[in-house]
Amino acid sequence: MSSVSDSFDSYESLPHILSRVWQKRVYVLQGIGIGCVVAIVLMLLLKPHYEATMIVAPPSHDSRTDSFVEGVFVYAPEVEAKIPTGSPDFIRFEQSLRGMAVANLLFKMDGITSQIAKDTTWRGLSRDVATPEDLAHYLDDHITIETLGATSSRKITYRHPDPEFAVKLLTMIRKADDQIIRTSMKTETETKIDWLKSEFQKTLNPDHKRALAQLLMSEERQIGRA
Repeated sequence: MSSVSDSFDSYESLPHILSRVWQKRVYVLQGIGIGCVVAIVLMLLLKPHYEATMIVAPPSHDSRTDSFVEGVFVYAPEVEAKIPTGSPDFIRFEQSLRGMAVANLLFKMDGITSQIAKDTTWRGLSRDVATPEDLAHYLDDHITIETLGATSSRKITYRHPDPEFAVKLLTMIRKADDQIIRTSMKTETETKIDWLKSEFQKTLNPDHKRALAQLLMSEERQIGRA
């Protein structure tokens, strides 16, 4: 029985614990003060970052526009990328979004690199963006692309100290990539048209001419959509 009572006596009551804390109040206050000072210093030195998100999807040819963009807004919930789907052209758009061709275009635009240079963790510092290669590495590190469930849509996210620039950069990246792909597709289609016209003139087989004519009309419709 005595051993049991001794074990109960080893526990401190709440008043006793509070009394001990009060006796050490100087250390408690010092800890609180240090924590407040550290928090204030971090608030003064760290840059706040804002997130911009864009939802893009493959173009619908029966709509008025072939633009990949669906909308721009400031925040969207996180969605895990699971199923990569979409048209070949849209997959090409997604893969080249953070590539060198887009970086080369953005690098030539006024105000882009100067704003990106401000994207640092600490105030008073700047990022070195001296070449298009630096910009391409930056885009690859800071632009995230996620699949929206089992759909063909993609969520593109970017964070920057300036919320207006964050939205602007996503818009400029989308437009630059879109234009690059359209120009490339137009060049490829024009090359196909020239080849089909040449083959159409050479062949004497009526069936071959009919097939070439159908292909030629299909490629010319592609030019009309561009």
